[in-house]
Amino acid sequence: ITGNVSIDANGDRYSDYSFSDLDPAVDKFVEVAYYSGASNELKKVTDFHWIGGKPPRDSPICGYDNSKCPKVSRGLSTACLFTGSIGWSHSTVDVVVRVLLAEVAYYSGASNELKKVTDFHWIGGKPPRDSPICGYDNSKCPKGYPLHVYLLAASAGLILLLTLLFVFFWRRLYPETKVHL
Repeated sequence: ITGNVSIDANGDRYSDYSFSDLDPAVDKFVEVAYYSGASNELKKVTDFHWIGGKPPRDSPICGYDNSKCPKVSRGLSTACLFTGSIGWSHSTVDVVVRVLLAEVAYYSGASNELKKVTDFHWIGGKPPRDSPICGYDNSKCPKGYPLHVYLLAASAGLILLLTLLFVFFWRRLYPETKVHL
């Protein structure tokens, strides 16, 4: 950090701030403005790069407390909500149920039963399990490792032990011999 340092009457330093902005052309942060605490002014160095090409609004469209939004009468909104919910519940749910069950089954209101039209084609040829293999709390899974893991670990340990014993006894039985030339 270089430059002038300004101190007030109490001996406190005036704060200076540098504002950086990501320049999309060079993909680096560059200084776009500088605030000088001693002169209490903001000095613009270069243009800001705003998303959408312009700075954001100073306040929301409807204000912070929705006081700037147009008022809608309660009667109209209630009527729209009531009409829409009735129309949606009867048409949309009926259409969705018919589309989902059209190939598999249909409901007969006269006999009050669900009649099967065709078999459902499950992925893998059978329906999914009702619960996870190990249960929801892993209580159905065996504890510890399978037997082959223990056998493999014991075999590796035995091979390591035999190798160390071989090296130890080899050095004791066959010490280095001096070569005479």
